[in-house]
Amino acid sequence: MVPEEQITTPDDEGGIVSVVHPTSPTSIELPEQGAKLDIPAPVQSETFQVRLRTVSSDNLPVQPDGRALNALNIDLFDTDGVLMRGGGLWSRATLSIKLPESMVQELGGPSSVFNEHAAGRLRIQKLSPAGTSWSDLLTTLDLSARTFSASVLQFSTFALVWSGQPPEATATATVIATPSV
Repeated sequence: MVPEEQITTPDDEGGIVSVVHPTSPTSIELPEQGAKLDIPAPVQSETFQVRLRTVSSDNLPVQPDGRALNALNIDLFDTDGVLMRGGGLWSRATLSIKLPESMVQELGGPSSVFNEHAAGRLRIQKLSPAGTSWSDLLTTLDLSARTFSASVLQFSTFALVWSGQPPEATATATVIATPSV
């Protein structure tokens, strides 16, 4: 008989923690944020834990002159709940981030979202391991699902970034009625 593996969950800092076993794929979702991380199998020879959580996108210094629309952090832990540092642990995982309908409308609708993505102005970026710079990831768009996806090879902070000009406001005419004498 093989004893069941003991897992110590990391300290709770929000998000979802999932145990990743070497022989089975794992998916972690944050439905409220429209985020999903798919980890294929086999990924490692040993079991580990992954935490996916939302972080504030306010004032993130994404580049160049970008605006973070949604930001997520992926942390890896060993089975004792100790944060793992260093390089990537899986061959490839897929991070998907859904653009909320309100943001689709703010950007000018689905065709504008497609055009912004095609021009490279709407994509997923990754924070460097040193935490000093952001870089673009090859990002795909499923327009019907309004979902952006990228392959991730290591844990870090990731953000869906838009580097465009705000859509022009539609001018509205104001009619002032004057009383007749």
